[in-house]
Amino acid sequence: NPIWANETRLGKYQDAWMILNKSATDIYYQTQTTSLISIPGGGNFVCWSLQIHNSNHTTKTADRKYYYSSSKEKYKVYLAEEKVEAIPARNYTRKNGLQYEYNKAGEKKIDAIIFTDGETCDLLNVPWMNDGKGCELWVKSEYKENIPACCSFIFDLLCGAVGSHDVYNKESCVNVVETWEDMTKNGQGGYMKQTKQILPFNETIYWRGDLKNLTSF
Repeated sequence: NPIWANETRLGKYQDAWMILNKSATDIYYQTQTTSLISIPGGGNFVCWSLQIHNSNHTTKTADRKYYYSSSKEKYKVYLAEEKVEAIPARNYTRKNGLQYEYNKAGEKKIDAIIFTDGETCDLLNVPWMNDGKGCELWVKSEYKENIPACCSFIFDLLCGAVGSHDVYNKESCVNVVETWEDMTKNGQGGYMKQTKQILPFNETIYWRGDLKNLTSF
């Protein structure tokens, strides 16, 4: 097991429900990853951001809504959605994992929580990347351009040797940021409101796993 997979010593920092129990106005941005999702023919899917909706304390479930873009067409904003549930992972007794729909076929994956404080940043182990050693660092919107040093440190310490790629860039991701702002301004919450900017990728709302296996762009 990796050094962080220790329920006795570190389980208190790995509560999956803390990640799902968010206000519908909270937006998180993926700032670093060990592996980018590439686009056939060149480029990557970037500017990944998410909002949690329909959190259910009883079932420990929620819906995740993503906006993202591509390094090929930065002016377009795409939508992805998935259902997610807090469950035990890596033989823990507590719920330290997030199980989610990975693709349209219904395959499910589980990300283990390496660290979360529920307020600043979430570091996830993503087993379908980097031969089980993949990681994603997500930070609350207000910190996306000034990532707290402690969050960057734990990514670099526990994941950086596997790979380190920037996912968020202020200039490149401006359309994604503005889309969230358009969705939430005027107190409208935004979950059901659509804007002209948001385009299903290739006229389809893709699961993240299906994006990973695209054969054309």
